[in-house]
Amino acid sequence: MHVLSKGFTVDDKLQIQPGTAQETLIIPLYARKKCGDKFPELYADPAATEICNRLDYDFSELNKKYDTTFYEFGALEGAMRQLDMMYEINDYLRNHPNASIVCLGCGLDLDSRRCGNQHCLRLDGPLLDGSS
Repeated sequence: MHVLSKGFTVDDKLQIQPGTAQETLIIPLYARKKCGDKFPELYADPAATEICNRLDYDFSELNKKYDTTFYEFGALEGAMRQLDMMYEINDYLRNHPNASIVCLGCGLDLDSRRCGNQHCLRLDGPLLDGSS
């Protein structure tokens, strides 16, 4: 059994309280998941799928929105913007291998783990709990 921070295991469901900053971070997270589901040849974010699967959250309202062309395009646009940022970070790190990646307020995102090399320092804001 793999133990995560604060004693969670990979099988634990993480609670998201309505009306919190954590809940607002679900919107881009779920968009990345849906984009990967809909356009697997263009985009894959296994971390988004993994995090969504670990959340104790009712995605039904988001599902209603993501079944529209407007939100489908928005999900694709957001996912591609994220990939562009990762390419830029990795390109920068090729010339500055000892640089640090600082992702403040990253929320429900594991981008810094998808960027970098064995030399750079990765610092992420809290994954779920903004008070830790």
